[in-house]
Amino acid sequence: MLLLSPSRFDYRVRAGAILHRIVREHRYVRSVMASAEEKAHRLLIEGRLTIEKVVDGLIIARCRGYSDGEVYTLGYRPDEKRWGCTCPGNRDFHRVCAHLRALQLVVLKPRD
Repeated sequence: MLLLSPSRFDYRVRAGAILHRIVREHRYVRSVMASAEEKAHRLLIEGRLTIEKVVDGLIIARCRGYSDGEVYTLGYRPDEKRWGCTCPGNRDFHRVCAHLRALQLVVLKPRD
């Protein structure tokens, strides 16, 4: 059985395809981040975020989502120095979701 080694052209095509995928994924991540910021503003404008408790740095809030009207619990835990939300996007993918971004817009000091 004769095995053919891939030519340099094959490597260039493969490298080009990989680079294209990386650029496409980077654009997707940037668009998701932009849309999360836009959604955060809409959540605030529509009054979907309710801050329930702020004690010694602990922040607990609830936010009604868009797609299914589900109410998510979110907040900040100062002992862990961690933001968290019960929505699938934050829970499964560990991203800052629109719900958390809305809360951060309200409770964090703006940068100078």
